[in-house]
Formats: sequence, C-alpha cells, structure tokens
Amino acid sequence: MGSTPRRFALRFLSTGFGLLVAALAAAATPEQIARIDARFREAYPPSGPGAAVLVVQDGRPVLRKGYGLANVELSVPVRPEMVFRVGSATKQFTSACILKLVEEGRLRLDDPISKYLPDYPSPAGRRVTIAQLLTHTSGIKSATDMPTWFPHMREDWTVPQLIGFFANEPLEFAPGTRWHYTNSGYILLGAILEKVTGRPFAEIVADWIFQPLGMKDTRYGSETPIIPGRADGYRKTPDGVINAPYLSMTQPFSAGALVSTVDDLARWQAALDRGDILSPESRRRMWTPVVLPDGRPTRYGFGWAIWSYQGHAVVEHGGSIHGFSTANMRLPDDRIYVAVLSNCGGCADPRALALTAATTLLDIPFDQRPTASVSPAVLDRVAGSYRDEDGDVWAIAREGDHLSVAAGRTYAAYPASETEFFFRDTVRTLRFVKDSSGAIVAMEIDEGIGTVMKAVRVP
Repeated sequence: MGSTPRRFALRFLSTGFGLLVAALAAAATPEQIARIDARFREAYPPSGPGAAVLVVQDGRPVLRKGYGLANVELSVPVRPEMVFRVGSATKQFTSACILKLVEEGRLRLDDPISKYLPDYPSPAGRRVTIAQLLTHTSGIKSATDMPTWFPHMREDWTVPQLIGFFANEPLEFAPGTRWHYTNSGYILLGAILEKVTGRPFAEIVADWIFQPLGMKDTRYGSETPIIPGRADGYRKTPDGVINAPYLSMTQPFSAGALVSTVDDLARWQAALDRGDILSPESRRRMWTPVVLPDGRPTRYGFGWAIWSYQGHAVVEHGGSIHGFSTANMRLPDDRIYVAVLSNCGGCADPRALALTAATTLLDIPFDQRPTASVSPAVLDRVAGSYRDEDGDVWAIAREGDHLSVAAGRTYAAYPASETEFFFRDTVRTLRFVKDSSGAIVAMEIDEGIGTVMKAVRVP
C-alpha cells in the first residue's frame, strides 16, 4: 500500500475518451513517442505481466497503450482500458474527501483524532491532528510495517478491527516533528470520513468523485463482484513470475483499496485542474508540501508528493499493493501527465518509467542522464556499509565505472559527481557526506518523496 517504499493541463471530452485518441495532435515528435514506446516495451515484455500506459501532453494523449499480459496463464494481453489496483494512489481521493468536509465546515484540519474517534488511545488521540494524518507527520506506526500484520493479511477485518490492530502501538515520534509514511494515518482518515458522514467510505468516494466525473471504472476494489476488464496481479521473484499473494481488500481500506484505469485517472487530474471537485484554497493546501519545525522539507502535502526534477515541478502519488504497482504523475508547468498501471510487483518501476516518459517529451530523459567520469579510487572511497534510520544496512561496492548498491535488491548507481550518484531504473539519489578531514562518514538517500534519509557508515 506504500506509495514509495523507503527501502518505497488536460481536459477530456465527456462524450468519450476514444474521440480524443483519433486526434493525436500534441507537441510530441514521432521520435519522442517511439522512444517512450520502446522503453515500455523493454520494461514489460509481451510474455509476462505488463502495464496500461497513458501519456498526455497539452491536454491530448500522445501514447495510450497496453504492454505485456493481463493474465499470464491465459496469455491475455493488457489493453489500455483495463482495470488495475492502484494501491496508495487511493490516498489522494481520501484526502480530497476530507478537504470537502473542511470546505463544508464539518471538520477542521487542526482537530484531534479524539474529536471523531473518542475511543482512540491517548496520547495520539488527543495530540494527533487531521492535518498530521494527511501529511504522514503523525508518528502513528504504519500497520503494514508491523511484522505481526503479515499473518493476518488474508483476513476480512472491519474498520474497528483495522484500527485496533495498531492503535495501542507507541508513537514513533512526537506528532509534527518528523515525516514517516504510514498507511495507518489514512485508515484513520477513512474512519473519520465514515463517522462524520454516517456512510461507508466506498459510497463517499463514489458519490462525491467517481460518479460526478464519469469515472465509471473506478471503485473500491472488492474481490467479490465481477469487474469487467480487471487485470490479475503477479509478483516477480528470483525464480520467475508468480501469482501475487492474496490480500483481503478490507485491509487497505481508505489507504489503498481502489481500482481504476489510466483513462479515469486522467479524468481525475483534469477535474482537479479545472476545480470541479475542490476549491482553489483546498487545492493549494493539498499541493503545498509541509516543512518540519527543524526546517527539513517533506515534499509531501495532503495525499500528494510535490518535488522537482531539473527545475520542473512534479506532483505525483503512486502506489504498490500485492501484485500491482502504480505511477500517477503530473508535471503541471509543462502540461504533462503520465499514468502507468502495472500488474506486477517487483518488475519495472512505474514511477521511474513515468518520469522517463515525461522528461523524454522535454528532451531531458530521466533514464539517459549523463554520468561523470570518476576514478576507481573515488568509488572505493565511498564503498562500504551504511545503516539508515530504519536500521537497514545498505552495502555499497565498486563495480566497474559505477557502484553496486544492495538494498533489498541490487541496483546500479552512476556518478553525477564524486559524491552524488543516481539510479536509472528507480527515482533515487545517493549523496555521500564527508567530515572535516574529508573522510566519507554518511550517506543521504533521496527518494524524491518525504524527507531525505540519512545512513551512517558502519565498520
């Protein structure tokens, strides 16, 4: 359900998306489109799980296509209109519903949890605010980070059961002082929506957003109903592709349970730009990143990550959930939007692919950044082991003219300078920190979302 694991304008005709597909008249060149298409074909081969992709520039689609297979066993190819789980992209819809209640005066962003959920344990119940839930600065432990959660992921839980699973965990930090991605915060927001409205979360988002915008293929992703065009989920392992493990869709709830299509997500982006759902003030709040009291930027607003790439503003929120991975990315100043819905966890990184597609249209392709020439001695100097704030160890080694980085899986990191290294297949930058004597003592891990994580060099 995480958006990015720490380890994680356009306008469409209401009469039908297909009418626009016939008029591909945007500024993209044939060469740019061919390169984007080739990159997705490489990432999602025709014999394995794949992705539905939509790239929009200046309000018109320049690429709308399916890659790979929606069902591997039956060799059913992905079509661009197919339905996928979107994981934590759900959070932007939960955030929008909370902001609608704020607009109506039915809740306040500085209200504590206990105002709506009076049984929620203290001190979190009294101290954590709605705004802190929205921005991942609450300190409430994420249920999906708890090792005890995994044996329960197949179980159907009620909302009180979901909350009861993590409610008595101690706060990880004083509310408002740090940033740490937590699905629990958005589960609580869903519970608050239900408490204030007296209606199920699935009905709220359908009535307030999906139906008014004509998002006919977006809904709460229950396994019970037949959903035409729904893709099956898979996971890539060292031994090959397997079916994704079962997850009860009662568990991700308002943090990650929605399913959608690339077309519906584009309609949503267009509606936000037009102001169809939220007021200008609500959108300003949603897209304003929070800064911590110590001055550190979080690059996260209300259900959205806000950052920049080579001077170009990026607004995004993807997701990963059992068997599926999502990118939902806007470059608002450049009028570019990219949606990538994949039915494979552990395959290509949709976020890096989306950024590559967007920046290819700007002639600064993310996956073709130039490397600096550094000596083997420089690479050896930064090689070693680094322990991050979560206690995980990153193993860095020299491999030819770049670094090999073991962090869950092995990545290649290429030098942008003697102390900064970038990844081509994921949105991550490493910056090595020197002490006063010039020795490398730490490493900063920048995912583009949230605060920069620090890892200390260890023997």
